[in-house]
Amino acid sequence: MPEEKRSQRLQVVVDIAEQTENEAAAFFDAAKSALHRELSALESIDNYYADYHRQFSGEKKGVRAADLMKSREFLTRLAQMRDAQRLKVDLAERDLQAAQEQWHKSHLKHKGLNDLIGRYRSEECRQLDIAEQKHLDEWITFQR
Repeated sequence: MPEEKRSQRLQVVVDIAEQTENEAAAFFDAAKSALHRELSALESIDNYYADYHRQFSGEKKGVRAADLMKSREFLTRLAQMRDAQRLKVDLAERDLQAAQEQWHKSHLKHKGLNDLIGRYRSEECRQLDIAEQKHLDEWITFQR
């Protein structure tokens, strides 16, 4: 059985690197989607808080003290919810950054291995051309 060329032996490694890159890209897309969901939730909470705060600020006359306290407590809970959601957004941004770095790293590795295979194939073609030229030279010499 003829020996496999370096470029052929390395193809398995390139295939694994490509699979790793694809997995990293999928993880990156999932992290992007998660960030968008968290940002959307934060925007909803911010809008609800702003609307409720406007209503609360406008209707202070003729409101019972108990209702006023309930409204303040509700605004406080909304503010806490908003702060918790901001923390989720921060975490999602960090996850996205990590996923992007992982994808970039795996992409560069895959690209580098593809470039290496290209150089190996060029070298193999060059060696084949040299061998063919040598055989032609020997054949011509033998014909004389």
